[in-house]
Amino acid sequence: MPASVDSSLFTDLALDLDTQTSILHSTLLHPLIKSFPPHNHLAFAKSLYKAVEDQNEEVSEELLKIIMSFPPSKALSGYKHYPVPSSGEVLEPLWVTTLEDTNIISNGTTGLRTWGASLTLAEYFLSSPELVSKTNRILELGSGCGMLGILLAILGANVTLTDTHQMVLDRLVENVSINFANAEASGGSMSVLDFDWESEEFDILEEADLIVAADVVYHPDNIIPLCNVLKQFLFSRNTSGDQKYALIASTIRNEETDKCFKDELGKSGIKFERLSLDLPKQFIRVDTDLPVEILKLV
Repeated sequence: MPASVDSSLFTDLALDLDTQTSILHSTLLHPLIKSFPPHNHLAFAKSLYKAVEDQNEEVSEELLKIIMSFPPSKALSGYKHYPVPSSGEVLEPLWVTTLEDTNIISNGTTGLRTWGASLTLAEYFLSSPELVSKTNRILELGSGCGMLGILLAILGANVTLTDTHQMVLDRLVENVSINFANAEASGGSMSVLDFDWESEEFDILEEADLIVAADVVYHPDNIIPLCNVLKQFLFSRNTSGDQKYALIASTIRNEETDKCFKDELGKSGIKFERLSLDLPKQFIRVDTDLPVEILKLV
């Protein structure tokens, strides 16, 4: 379901009773949504109601019951559901389900919601799923609420999701638990660890073949500790003797901060290339006006 809803979402549909039923059973009455409701479920129902009235169609009893049953929502958090395209004989898509806050900053952290760079990096892996099979052991830095790492596990990777803020770690554990069965069924696995980049306890880096991170370059204070971690990781070899690499996705909010990061990469001896982002968009974004780039570091 979209992050925000208005009745124009239904403009191209003839909203007779059968269509209303189909929409409701694909959204608000879907078992996944009933188990893990998003924060905007009532807004979605009201928007559908308005669109039906605008077309002078009869409003279904199911839709009326839904609207009557929901009290006004003041929730600061809700569930989001991100589809993972099915393949082979699987007809139904799998889903990444995450509990996320609606506020940009909650309890002193930005890590309780999914940001645009995570979605872009997720789309990059969905467009090139062979990357997961070639680099099966993945370490995610600054996982936040875990959407990217969970998706990689559902694609079959063994993923270690990390952060350091206690509320973020608690949310990570909850979201990993929600999605664990889907990952396990796909041959993937997930674990959550507290990893402070300034601790210089880098044992966690030894087992990984690939580091991924999204929207971690947002403050100059993070840059040197992050580059120290990346340098320690990239200048070692994996168990097969191959060169390791990292993929860092960033929303460019401040060009000076972005330049500072790239300058520090150069000082650390880390080479990077900007990857092409001619990717099919599979997820809805809020901050679409800001550029996103993915760097491959070696």
